[in-house]
Amino acid sequence: MNNLTLDSEKVIKEYSPRHIANKLFDLTDDALEHYLSAEEYENYYDADFTDKDQLEKWLCKLIIKKERIYNEGYELYKTSLRQIIESNRAIPINAHLPGIEEIEILNDQRIAYKEFLLNLWSYLFDEDYVAINGLTYIERIDEEFVNFPHLPEKWKTPKYRED
Repeated sequence: MNNLTLDSEKVIKEYSPRHIANKLFDLTDDALEHYLSAEEYENYYDADFTDKDQLEKWLCKLIIKKERIYNEGYELYKTSLRQIIESNRAIPINAHLPGIEEIEILNDQRIAYKEFLLNLWSYLFDEDYVAINGLTYIERIDEEFVNFPHLPEKWKTPKYRED
């Protein structure tokens, strides 16, 4: 992973929000319909992801965890999710999150979504989320970096999102 240092205190981390979005593809309706039986599909939509135990049950069933030592992109997945948590943004994927999406009060829904992100972090990385001060993020948009975080040998010249 590429880290750029501006000075002794500030580190710029390259990331793509698509890294963590791609890990959540199996929570999209198309994937759920394809991979789950009719009964499992119905049970998924009846679940409540505001309940940590129910969320963990479905994450264990649908999201493959890859150990740090076997996955070159591990740190990029962490950086992607860390940036989303710290910026209060949403993961850019149309994943269905039962129990969270049904919350009618927007602020309560945001709180539940943030809790989902923190629980997702704990599940994927086997550690509690801890904020890190002094990080600055720069979003890379070059296709090879976005689609192949685990294959740095495929990356080409970086292209960055312009705000």
